[in-house]
Amino acid sequence: MTQNSIKKYIPNALSLMRVTFAFAMYYFAKRSLAVFLPLYVTAGASDALDGFLARRWGVSSKMGSLLDDAGDISFFTSAFINFARLVKIERGIPFALGGFSAALGFKLVSLVYTRVKFKQWGSIHTFLCKGLGAVCFSIIAICIFLGHLPLPLLVFAVSWGVLAFAEECLIAMRIREYRTDCPSIFAVNKQ
Repeated sequence: MTQNSIKKYIPNALSLMRVTFAFAMYYFAKRSLAVFLPLYVTAGASDALDGFLARRWGVSSKMGSLLDDAGDISFFTSAFINFARLVKIERGIPFALGGFSAALGFKLVSLVYTRVKFKQWGSIHTFLCKGLGAVCFSIIAICIFLGHLPLPLLVFAVSWGVLAFAEECLIAMRIREYRTDCPSIFAVNKQ
């Protein structure tokens, strides 16, 4: 196997690793933070690295995009479940539930709309969505360290999530041809 043929598998392997780490994170969250935190950091780093390497090496693929989505969903689902298990949320529960429900609603509409319009499942990776990953990753780590969730961080994260997924939904409705990387709604308006 040549170095170039190996390169095409590395981004997909990173996405699959994130799925595996998501289950391991769940197992170790209550048993050993010394194991959980390195898993969390490594999975978070792989979230940024897989797409970057695929684009840089020119090995992006539809399968890679689906694996990235599976890795993202499993990683952030595990992170949020563990967050709920480890962090005391004192205030803002109604706001959080309403905001998470709105963000999830936009995400589901975007997924279904993409499926109907383009005959495939997929997400659109905007700057806001990529930023949301970094925001959630950072806030979860901060809150696990603090042991509680400060209300301003909750408001910030939920608001960002609603905006990111609403933008993704609008982009899916506006674009004529499906593509996973679209920087923002403003890029669509220029077309």
